[in-house]
Amino acid sequence: MTSGCPQRKGEGNDETKQLRARDFTDAEWWSAKSDADMIKAVTTGGEEMPAFGKKLTAEQIETLVKDDVRGFAKGK
Repeated sequence: MTSGCPQRKGEGNDETKQLRARDFTDAEWWSAKSDADMIKAVTTGGEEMPAFGKKLTAEQIETLVKDDVRGFAKGK
């Protein structure tokens, strides 16, 4: 995994925690985020995350958020 990104299960590791990366298994954090919020963050960047709007299509970003990233919260 790339530095600063959550690990496969979404909770991160020592390195990502030092970088204050989100624990994507935190249900409380997810409850405050809409799909639109997450899609915007992935597209334009947010907090310390780079923008991916020029690297991924809108459809790819939507799928990433709804099917992959949101899946971390369901897995715990």
